[in-house]
Amino acid sequence: MEEEKKDVKPVEGVKSSDSDFADEAAPVSTPAPVEPAKEEKEPEQPKVDLFAEKEAEEPAAVPVEETKGKGKEKSAPITYTYDEPELQGIETARVNFFKVYKHENLVKWLVTGGILLVILAAWLVVTFVDALKNTVAGTAIILSTVAVAVVVLAVFSILFRKKIDKAMKAYFAEYYAHNNAYVYGDKISDLTGGVDDKLDAAIFNAAGLYKGVVKVGSRDTLHFTYKGKAITMADAAGQVNGQKSLRTCFVGKYFVIPNTNEGGEIIIYLKGNKRALPPTTLDALPVLEDSKTMVIYGPVDGKKLLTHPVREALKAINTDATLVDVAISIKRGTTYVAMGYEDNLMVLPMDKPFNPAPTMELKENMSALFALIDAFDANDVK
Repeated sequence: MEEEKKDVKPVEGVKSSDSDFADEAAPVSTPAPVEPAKEEKEPEQPKVDLFAEKEAEEPAAVPVEETKGKGKEKSAPITYTYDEPELQGIETARVNFFKVYKHENLVKWLVTGGILLVILAAWLVVTFVDALKNTVAGTAIILSTVAVAVVVLAVFSILFRKKIDKAMKAYFAEYYAHNNAYVYGDKISDLTGGVDDKLDAAIFNAAGLYKGVVKVGSRDTLHFTYKGKAITMADAAGQVNGQKSLRTCFVGKYFVIPNTNEGGEIIIYLKGNKRALPPTTLDALPVLEDSKTMVIYGPVDGKKLLTHPVREALKAINTDATLVDVAISIKRGTTYVAMGYEDNLMVLPMDKPFNPAPTMELKENMSALFALIDAFDANDVK
């Protein structure tokens, strides 16, 4: 996913002349040399590379099973080991759903094939039976057969879709139940919400990270308590208008966290790889700090928030091929955290075995995020 980079354009100004009247002419007898207007430029913002300057990462190792049988031999199926019951629960839920899907899909093709055979049989009868060939009765048989076949196929398709949707909804609910139990464990309490709950678009836009968001998709919006803080979390995706269709500006885990900040408001961006989607509201903000892996925007007094424990907690959050980037918007009273994730975490497994590695990394990321919340709480900045 590529994102446009915008340079900050300085505001151009022109010095005012000595006269307050633009149409006042200088005396003819004493012509004054006309000097070209001089421009005053505001200092340009430093150009910021919003992508991390990391050493080239080696390509991810291909599972041994995928490398076997290349060419003539058939490749062996990919298998994973699930060391935790919740991870095994996700794979079990996937297998059960996919069994239903395969069975219903097979039935659908059998029914479709049977209907086509019935239509073909009707056509053959009308074509080769002399009493029906080129007769009104023959035409009526073909048309009625096709009409009945279309109705049967339409009814079956509706029933098929309803059954698959029901099975998928159950799978999604089970997936997130196991996922949340594994990722958060006993760190949180008072958990409410579920896969069908949506994030209010106004809450997403309140972070001030992305311009012109026209659609916010979400699922599994949760509300829970962490050390007395009422936190909201959702799988979310923000979209903006593109040239021909909507374009994604964010996809990942989105958090809303109360804070005690009454000072400067800042945005912290942990840079990621070239597939990262940096915030789009940064070009007009002053740059406080810029390093190979992180850039901070906001007023000078916002640095009060960046204590040593906070900086150490930020260093512990590492972007990579799964956690592509992190944007943190610290407002007065609320902190918004947009953790951009790759498809290997955000797209639920269907026909292939569940790879636990991204979910295991998510658990580590959440521990790092909770440590960051603790570090900010220790500030108690007023």
